[in-house]
Amino acid sequence: IRNKSKDIRTIDTEIVYGLCRQQKLADIEEFLALPHAADLEDIGERVMDEELWFPAKLIFTVLKDNGKLAVVLVRLGDFKAAVEAAKKADRVNAWKLVCFACVDAKEFRLAQQCGLKVVVEAADLSDVLEYYEDRGHFAQLMDLLDAGLTLERAHQAMFTENGVLYTKHKPERSMDFMKMWWQKANVPRLIRACEAAWLWAEAAYLYSVYEEWDNVATVMMEHGPSAWNASLFTDAISKAGSLEVMYKAVRFYVCEHAELLNDLLIVLSPKAEATRLMGILRGSYREEYGELGILPLCKAFLNKVQDENVPELNHAMNDVLIAEGDVDGLKDSVSSFDNFEQLSLAARLETHETLAFRRVAIDLYRRNGKFEQAVEVS
Repeated sequence: IRNKSKDIRTIDTEIVYGLCRQQKLADIEEFLALPHAADLEDIGERVMDEELWFPAKLIFTVLKDNGKLAVVLVRLGDFKAAVEAAKKADRVNAWKLVCFACVDAKEFRLAQQCGLKVVVEAADLSDVLEYYEDRGHFAQLMDLLDAGLTLERAHQAMFTENGVLYTKHKPERSMDFMKMWWQKANVPRLIRACEAAWLWAEAAYLYSVYEEWDNVATVMMEHGPSAWNASLFTDAISKAGSLEVMYKAVRFYVCEHAELLNDLLIVLSPKAEATRLMGILRGSYREEYGELGILPLCKAFLNKVQDENVPELNHAMNDVLIAEGDVDGLKDSVSSFDNFEQLSLAARLETHETLAFRRVAIDLYRRNGKFEQAVEVS
């Protein structure tokens, strides 16, 4: 019949298809070794639809259609051969299919070989992430992405998504990851991930490399026990742009790090308003320490900045010296730094129980031409 028919292509096609239906692989090979006109592509599609995998493997091997051969080999459970077929096909869809099949079979080493070809394609990365995560294979997904970060085609989304995974599944290693790869990642997304995972030290670090100094200081103040880093805070507050953040920092130090308060005040003094700073210090713990609050604890700061001869600072220093009963110190202060309300201070001192302080009042009156008051006090 074949030799007499004009439509040899149809006859040959049906002969091969029939042999496939009967799973006669040796007969198929023998027929295909001879000259024939069979439409192997049509046969391949039909046997795949009918899940005749062994004949399909033979047909696609002859056709050298490695993409479809990879699909067939996956169905047959021959994952190593499927990886080799995907390698020859070198198409993303083939790599992805074999990768996912290997994941399902828990052949993670082979899955990683294929996955590395997929994750470098930004449009396909989300498919890989979703497939692994839906099946709970977080460690294997992170191993895949870790291996991919050193590839020449590694892109920002790979670094970013791997960083997000670290915050969720390996928080103890998150800081190391952030320090190593932040320059190649989407930092705002990593910050959000750290905040969602309550990784405040990592969030503060990322804010610092992103140069959002107000946020660095705010995170440390709001989450001090886990985020605190004294040197980073000092650096951040010196570069902060918000005065409110600076004043909040002073209150935070008063409550949490009083031993470092003088250092902070020195850093803030060029930007912050002296009146506001002194008001905060005078108002802190006023019930416990009196009307000066914790101002006397900041004497080292006042000594450091009094050279600026600012009225508020001079006034604060004079109050501290009076409270301490340091007459000699007060004399030096009013002599060296005269930018303060001298007559007001003289009026305060003229009734002081200590004679030495009253003499300072006399000197101030004389200095301001108030000789009658000087005589009355003397």
